[in-house]
Amino acid sequence: MKKYAAVICLLLPLANAQTIRTDSRLVLVDSTVADRKGEHIRDLTKKDFKVWEDGKEQEISTFSFEADPAAPADGQKHHLILFFDNATLRPDDQLHAREAAGAFIDANAGPNNLISIVEFNGGLKVVQDFTGDAARLKQAIGTAKASAPAPVADTRNNQQANRAAASAAGRDMLAALRELAAGVARVPGRKAIVLMSSGFRADPEELSSLVQTSNRANAVFYSVEFGRGAQAGGGVPGGLDSGMDAENGSATGSSRVSKRAAPIGDTTERAAADAMLALAEGTGGFTLSRTLDLPGALARIGKEQTGYYSLGYVPSKEPDPGACHTIKVKVDRGGTTVRFRSAYCETVNASVLAATPAHRELEARLAANATPVVKAKMQAPFFYIAPNTARVNVAMEIPGDAIKFTREKGKFQASLNVIGIAYLPDGGVAARFNDNLKVSLEDKKQTDAFAAKTYHYEKQFEVASGKLTLKVAFSSSTDSFGSVESPLIVEEWTPAKFFLSGLALSKTYHAPDGAGLAFDSGASEKVPLLVDGVQLIPSGDNHFHKSDRAFIYGEVYDPGLAALTVRMTLLDAKTKGVVKDFGTGAITMQPLPGGATVPMGLTVPVASLAAGSYTMQVTVLGAGGSQSMRMIDFELEP
Repeated sequence: MKKYAAVICLLLPLANAQTIRTDSRLVLVDSTVADRKGEHIRDLTKKDFKVWEDGKEQEISTFSFEADPAAPADGQKHHLILFFDNATLRPDDQLHAREAAGAFIDANAGPNNLISIVEFNGGLKVVQDFTGDAARLKQAIGTAKASAPAPVADTRNNQQANRAAASAAGRDMLAALRELAAGVARVPGRKAIVLMSSGFRADPEELSSLVQTSNRANAVFYSVEFGRGAQAGGGVPGGLDSGMDAENGSATGSSRVSKRAAPIGDTTERAAADAMLALAEGTGGFTLSRTLDLPGALARIGKEQTGYYSLGYVPSKEPDPGACHTIKVKVDRGGTTVRFRSAYCETVNASVLAATPAHRELEARLAANATPVVKAKMQAPFFYIAPNTARVNVAMEIPGDAIKFTREKGKFQASLNVIGIAYLPDGGVAARFNDNLKVSLEDKKQTDAFAAKTYHYEKQFEVASGKLTLKVAFSSSTDSFGSVESPLIVEEWTPAKFFLSGLALSKTYHAPDGAGLAFDSGASEKVPLLVDGVQLIPSGDNHFHKSDRAFIYGEVYDPGLAALTVRMTLLDAKTKGVVKDFGTGAITMQPLPGGATVPMGLTVPVASLAAGSYTMQVTVLGAGGSQSMRMIDFELEP
């Protein structure tokens, strides 16, 4: 039996494609709802919720509820990270925290409840990646021995030096937490990070950046603060600073934001305990003080992982990069309390074209269906990142001679403006992105070589499920307008459903960009297509020559993680008659970290085929008769 995911053997060199950060319009808000006794309410529906952004009600476009993982129908993996801040915790606090964590692991770890162990002692260390194996997790806690916190200068005799040292330590901690949040971005669904620390000082701008990175990664912080003792909870029983209002379900005492890229909280450096509070509330979690019943306090966090609702909406306002927005969630049921992240900030990106003449002109041409002067080719496969939410990987091939250069200060400069909009059937906007890419070349010889080739462009954005139309326009001068459009159908999906993602065509691959964390994500905004130790580069062109290499990438979502097989059947593109049956082969089981997603890489033997128009039918088979099928068209030239 063939091993389809293991057919890529050689690494081909390829320059990194220029990519820009995502400017996604879909906002996801996880909300927990409890009754007067603190029990989570599990029978709410989409119509029971209302969401406001900046005081204006928004239409909820996606909705799901994370049910109890013990339920037979639920195959969703839940992810939680136990983070030990050894740099500030005293040895006795570390021991107390690890003993409580051991009890928590015994009560919570399991096949659908995956836990990771992370430490900080001036730098980030992943001691144990996500696993449901309680023995391995407890061994990891025991292997990571308690250490003394870093010495602090005498505040009476050296206040300035002490504050500088505390500020430096706080920056190191924020950098580590930001790296962690970015590192788990590819792990599907919601990630809970239980931060056990004595606190750290934080610059408001850096803290705000961490909150934004965490919210984009769907990472929620729960702060267990050891520095203030049993009174840390502000008088709330059990030491809980909940950040929620029992009367109206709105967040209280949470992140305060101004209209543009404001820091979380006031303009001065946040004190150690306040930084942890702001981090928890800014991401939708809560704070716990050190209590005598720390295992019981941690159990409250564990319970919350299976009792939250995920709401998604597309803001009714136009994008405003750098702007911060308040969020409010209410439930139409009396006696309930609701917790949620109370704000989010749009990504600040120097290359975003918001409100520029070039942006407005491109959008106007798209709306008017203007005839393009330049032809481009595009592929836009999708891959699920959460229930009914997908990441779209846009790849385009733009003729190099369509990018116009001018000579400035002895060099040849070009600017390529790009805008993409995913339209709903009624003409509304489901998602959008925009870029401004700069190209600088040394001489005319280089510009001639650039014009003779195609320019490879990549972009990723998130979108809710639905039947959409993706339109992308670009230009580098008034007479170089180009556009391309494609249907984008993202079916409804839940993690309990066996499913095959969209399919990406590829002609090239190389070694993965950077090692990243043990979570196999790295801090890059772009999520690479990784399979069998190599990174496939999605192609915007579905035309192949017989001398080309041809690959297909897909992701299989299998809640049972059973053995998988795949069948490739080549069809005539027009008649759909079978041209060749390649048979069935096994898929190498290398799930993405922390989830039930298995990447799949297939080789298409184009050298042995006659030139023509084809459709490749890819069918994945799982346990118990589960199967899912996708088809993708391609052209083969001599």
